[in-house]
Amino acid sequence: MASSLSISRAWDETREIFRRDGGLLVSVALALIVLPEVVVGIVSPPQATVGADAPASMQLLRLAVALISLIGQLALIRLALGPSTTVGAAIGHGARRFPSALGAVVLLIVGLAILAVPLIIILSLGLGVDLEHLSGPPSGPAALMFGIIGLAALIISVRFTLVSPVASAENIGPLAIIKRSWRLTSGNYWRLLGFILLLIVATLILMMAAGVVGGLLARMFSPSIEPMSIGALILASFAGAAQGAFSILASVMLARVYAQAAGQSENIEEALR
Repeated sequence: MASSLSISRAWDETREIFRRDGGLLVSVALALIVLPEVVVGIVSPPQATVGADAPASMQLLRLAVALISLIGQLALIRLALGPSTTVGAAIGHGARRFPSALGAVVLLIVGLAILAVPLIIILSLGLGVDLEHLSGPPSGPAALMFGIIGLAALIISVRFTLVSPVASAENIGPLAIIKRSWRLTSGNYWRLLGFILLLIVATLILMMAAGVVGGLLARMFSPSIEPMSIGALILASFAGAAQGAFSILASVMLARVYAQAAGQSENIEEALR
């Protein structure tokens, strides 16, 4: 029988790890999460190009930033799991585990997309949504359809919460990572669902606060946020800092939840030794 996870214990361990190794965590986040986010924010501010309207070069740049951030997350998890190591070694570890982690993410995306196709067809027929004319703001039925699909994706994704920690901690391939996450989350679905919802709320609050404060300061220097401007730099810096802070929190918490699920630690002292 799977042992019950303690999110409060993971939080206590996260605070202790940050107290001890906060400088290392911040260094990794600055190099692999904050700096890339700032660069892309300066070159292509959010207000300038959004989603499908962005040039292909900007979409590729954002994809590159997302891939670099994945390496950063794997490195942060390595630091949180112990034993203690250097920033360079943690980043090197993240780079080595990156192909397997990326493979697992791609498999999950493909699997969810395959499951989503029949659901989209059923919902579009039931709600009367015209799939061929979905450009622009979604109508009421379309918004409901997307909401149901998002909720279904959230419900399913809970069982894959530990994909990143497994990818960082265990020398296994993409499919084995997915299977391992599924096994480790068995018996703890509702705790993990609550944990994910808390993370979603935290990131929404953090990103909204960074956007509001950064936007106000940016417009003190420039009425409009143009690429390569001081305003874009300020806004991107706040957004990057918020993303970095959230990545540290989420990565370390996930690492400590994984440590409990995998039975790797009885206490924080042993885990960091």
